[in-house]
Amino acid sequence: MRAIVQRNKGWLVAGVLLLFVLASQGRVFWRWGGGLQSRELFTERLGWPSAYRTEVALNGGRADLEVFGCTERFDRVVARIGAAYRAQGGSMSLSAGETLACGMGRLGGRVVRVLVIGLELGRRCVVFVIEQSPAQFRQSLRRPQSHLLRELPAYPGSAPDYYVRDMRTRMACAVSTCASRPPNVAGYYRTALATAGWRPAIALDAGARTPNMMMYEKGRELCCVAVSGADRDGGSVVTLVHKEPGVGLPALGQ
Repeated sequence: MRAIVQRNKGWLVAGVLLLFVLASQGRVFWRWGGGLQSRELFTERLGWPSAYRTEVALNGGRADLEVFGCTERFDRVVARIGAAYRAQGGSMSLSAGETLACGMGRLGGRVVRVLVIGLELGRRCVVFVIEQSPAQFRQSLRRPQSHLLRELPAYPGSAPDYYVRDMRTRMACAVSTCASRPPNVAGYYRTALATAGWRPAIALDAGARTPNMMMYEKGRELCCVAVSGADRDGGSVVTLVHKEPGVGLPALGQ
């Protein structure tokens, strides 16, 4: 499982960000952007309803992303996805753990990536599917040369690792690494965000177990800062999430 996560870290960031969007508003039905070339494979051949569709920026590349839901067992979902792509003349290779699977394939000249998350002990699944042209796919694999999330300060000396932005919700997430320890990084953001006019959206006790995860608001903008220890060298992984004002999430049933 750890190997799956490490190989697909950026794709997991995108999936978790979109899962947060969906969970925050319940079951939503959106249509934005051109959609998937392989959309009918999921809605017709597999019979899974589409819950969300958008265009996303992944590092320097653009992609179409769609989310499907189903009430089938996790292992069956993984097997059916691979079989469906092959039946359509494409390819799909999936690596699966107990409740998480990541895969990559091709269909009709497009590069396809799939993320399957098993819920309720694997009895229900959320499937994230992203499609790109080969050129956009190669672009999205390159690490950003600079910090692309302009709305929040980057930690001094940090190196950008991944960036994803949902073009519909105006929600973006950036991941970077640095050599400083998590408490020092968290302290920097408490001071920097307060100076920039952000105020805590959730008050955490001094003894809270998540002192390095902070949520802030400024007017109608929201942001979250999460700092965790890196696996190597005692540094930190910094995750920044920012939600712009303006287009919000639709109410249930709209």
